[in-house]
Amino acid sequence: MGQRLEYLVRDADREQDNEALCRLSLRTPMESQVTVAIDRSPEFFSFYDLHGMFNVEFPEELQNDTELARKINSYTCTVAMHEGRLVGTLAIAHRHVLFNGEPLVMAYPMDARVDPDYQHKGVLRSIGMYLPQAYPEVEIDCIMGVILRGNRKAQGASQQTVPQHFIGRPAGWFNLVQFSMYWPYRERKGLKIEQATEDDLDEIAQLLTEFYSDHNFAPRMDRAWLDDMLQRSKGYSVSDISLVRENGRIAALVGLWDQNPIRRMVVLRNTWPIRLGIFAARLLHLLIPSPVPPRTGKPMRSLFIKHIAHRPGHEQTLREMLKVLLNRTRRGRNHHFVWGSFYESSPLLPLFKGFSATRSYSQAVYAPWNSGWDATPEQVSAKPIYIDFSMV
Repeated sequence: MGQRLEYLVRDADREQDNEALCRLSLRTPMESQVTVAIDRSPEFFSFYDLHGMFNVEFPEELQNDTELARKINSYTCTVAMHEGRLVGTLAIAHRHVLFNGEPLVMAYPMDARVDPDYQHKGVLRSIGMYLPQAYPEVEIDCIMGVILRGNRKAQGASQQTVPQHFIGRPAGWFNLVQFSMYWPYRERKGLKIEQATEDDLDEIAQLLTEFYSDHNFAPRMDRAWLDDMLQRSKGYSVSDISLVRENGRIAALVGLWDQNPIRRMVVLRNTWPIRLGIFAARLLHLLIPSPVPPRTGKPMRSLFIKHIAHRPGHEQTLREMLKVLLNRTRRGRNHHFVWGSFYESSPLLPLFKGFSATRSYSQAVYAPWNSGWDATPEQVSAKPIYIDFSMV
């Protein structure tokens, strides 16, 4: 354990702290089998804004209305300063989700970053002690996060921030599937794929609601939620959602989101199996239309599976649809991967057997907070868990 220092902890300032937070993001990579840094320039807070309103920007009338505040997604971003230098940050989103069909307020730590020069010197602990004092009136049912397998720093941070409050309970594993752009798929003849339009949004919201109705921690996927999400998500619009219809109804849908306007992944270090895969990709790139393989230290461009669902009995339609979309993405030569995240008991996971893809894993952990809500790990994982990894 390193030396504990004294820090000035305060709410982040969007303008004053932006550049320092962008630098901190690049200096604090996620370490696992693939070490990745996130480039959030030029606007660090753009990614956070996907989660709702910045807490300090709430209108005064909203701050005084607890019931109304609980209906609006928001986030807080706190920073720690030492001798004028920004050395750490912790950002938390407040999400309104459903657990066994009942509304629940969940806090999700979006970022927990400490400058490498200040590791093990009490930065996150200082921020963690500040938050209950700064927001004593905020009621949270539970706090939930995900930790990439092998990310020892995140595992340590989850226990050192406010250990007297947070004792993480395991809630199962998510498969992070990275679909390769170096493998062609045979397409089903006659499969007609359309771009969604504004006229489809009501039916899209209905299909998503039905498909995820048995998932814990899913948001209420009504039309208002869908409209707000499309408005906030830079680089993602209704035209990025692809549809297949049968008898005039949407049978399956896939929405692919390019987050390049908000953040870019920069691979800093690969394990030897990954390096071997990149070498193979360079050979395949010479034979088939595909993007130039990613280079260490350079930003990658990827698509995230933002929305994916099908009606009962149309599993194979969704599978064939995804093959076509992966072929189109590969031939476009602009994206190195298509990413998807699927809980270990997700009904979607078996559909991807036989696809050319690599997998990594993240463990979901949670803890009840200050509202009195509680559930055992068995109760939490009795249904598939919903977490939108494009927002992680």
